[in-house]
Amino acid sequence: MIDTILIDYGNTIMQVDQKKRKYLFKKFDVSKEEYKKIYEIYRMYSLGKIKSDDEYHRLCSLLLGRKEQFSKAFLDAIQSTEVINKNTLKLLRKLRKKYKLIIVANNVKEWIVKKLKEYGIYKLFDGVVVSSELGIRKPDPRIFTYTLKKFKLKPEKCIFISDELNEDLTGAKVLGIKTVWFRNLRYKKFEEKTFTPDFIIKKLDDIERVVNSLNRCKG
Repeated sequence: MIDTILIDYGNTIMQVDQKKRKYLFKKFDVSKEEYKKIYEIYRMYSLGKIKSDDEYHRLCSLLLGRKEQFSKAFLDAIQSTEVINKNTLKLLRKLRKKYKLIIVANNVKEWIVKKLKEYGIYKLFDGVVVSSELGIRKPDPRIFTYTLKKFKLKPEKCIFISDELNEDLTGAKVLGIKTVWFRNLRYKKFEEKTFTPDFIIKKLDDIERVVNSLNRCKG
């Protein structure tokens, strides 16, 4: 019986308002090439190699060759494009009545917690496991091993859902956790399938159907 849902954060729970983000690039005159470089600094932050927002803003300012106040304003604006839609909020509240919910994400812990509290859903989750605290990113299976051990979970009783097939799901698959690929076509991202996940869904709401079908089979 599945009793725990492990779930990715970015582009799974949280979605990006791409139209607003594109507008902000133009408003702040930040090119895609510059943003790619900023993303590499973000990856360092998500691995715990950067310890605070202040340090993150300072490094981005140096990279862009602009004042720190500018970088902070831009990066804060970019974060405002990260939203959790009403359907997702409703789904999470519904799932929480039956299952444990644990976020497993490549991100910065403080950013996720802040957003969950902003939407009033932080307490829905039994745990938030984030790469910035562990110093490892998915698909490294150690992030899942840590999660299983910390929350005393059995892999066969867990399911993990993510929009990232190769970068996320492989780490869960090798440990015997059921994998669900949320093929989020909204982002027109088509990954080469290096392995076959247990399930593929196109709407996040379908996770409930998947879990129910698994539990009927087990029952």
